[in-house]
Amino acid sequence: MPHLNPGENPANDPAWAGAARFLEGRVPQGQRVVAPGSFTPVLGEVAAPEPDPLPDWAVVPTGGAAAFPGALVRRLLAETTAVYANDGYVVFARRPTFGLADMRNAPPVRALADRTRAEAEPKPAAAPGPTLIEASLPKAGQPPEASITPLTPPKAPGIPRATLPPEALALRVPAPPARPEPSPAAAPPAAAPLPAALPPSLAPAPPPPAPAAGPPAPVARRDTGWGTLPSRIAALLGPGPGRRLAALGTGSMELAAAAMGPAALLADAAEPQPENCFDAVLLLPDATSLAPDLASASRLLRSGGVALVVAENAESLGRRLAAALGRPADSAGLSAAAIRGALHAASLSPLRLEGHSLDAWRASGDQPPAGLAPSAPAAALMEEAGEAAGPRHAAWLLFLARKG
Repeated sequence: MPHLNPGENPANDPAWAGAARFLEGRVPQGQRVVAPGSFTPVLGEVAAPEPDPLPDWAVVPTGGAAAFPGALVRRLLAETTAVYANDGYVVFARRPTFGLADMRNAPPVRALADRTRAEAEPKPAAAPGPTLIEASLPKAGQPPEASITPLTPPKAPGIPRATLPPEALALRVPAPPARPEPSPAAAPPAAAPLPAALPPSLAPAPPPPAPAAGPPAPVARRDTGWGTLPSRIAALLGPGPGRRLAALGTGSMELAAAAMGPAALLADAAEPQPENCFDAVLLLPDATSLAPDLASASRLLRSGGVALVVAENAESLGRRLAAALGRPADSAGLSAAAIRGALHAASLSPLRLEGHSLDAWRASGDQPPAGLAPSAPAAALMEEAGEAAGPRHAAWLLFLARKG
């Protein structure tokens, strides 16, 4: 666990920030909470760490458990349920609500239990050394190896799948590639002996001179195909490390991975997922899937979680220009009013509406004209201007809403 110096902002510690996001809005009023003083801005008043009475909620630092009485930590491990754990803190609940994962088999919880058990066990007294007479007696005629007892390596306990948290179930571990069977190869023919000296025509050419030192060649940047849209999504959803994010809609998994990075706990909402468990849901709906996708997002989100709808703007500047010139767009898109109505129907409260990118080329054809290719400088200028455009003119709508 990272050490927090006096006066240091605890929000700069990723472990503290992850535990704070988990606890925010989750502890009911009036319940007794035991936690370090740094969690007072999140939990309000916290009680002293005493084993009796047993608290309703407890936040135990994994690297500084000595600050908590051993009797309290032992009671928490035996009589409560660990519902959250990271490298810095373990959160215990005496009566966990529906939807919270049982984290008792998580590595930080097991390490806390082992350390508490080791501190409680009495240390054996040192064995007395041999007396002067015993030390002067001749030793038995056995080699030193005879007194060595072989050690049996410990076996890792099996973890039932039913007790795994949703973060572990959402991970995708690729299978190792199959190793091809070696095929018997024929013995290579014996090489002919080389003469003692080669003629000048067959002598190997000298190696080419090393190139002169200069600036390194530029490294090609991988184009995600989304432009600056992932950075806009990351700014709306907040920091990714430690957050549980579900993606729903065609291409949503790729867009979420590009926006939040590998540290986010990303899950495909098209697969069965636990309810009231995710911090955020990213949706890429169309006109037919908007309502059912928002209903699924409301079911997956915890109280206070956010949903971000990313959709093509049916009333963008480019679409209106194309319609005026008799060139309708090939896809329908969604309007801001339709998204707002579907959010209210799914019991989600709209928070923020933004626009992204301009699509003025729709007025001249299906593809951008020359100079507006995705890699051209003009395309970057159009996208930069689109970030400042209002939702009425932008090609994409970004609609943020909150549950509860």
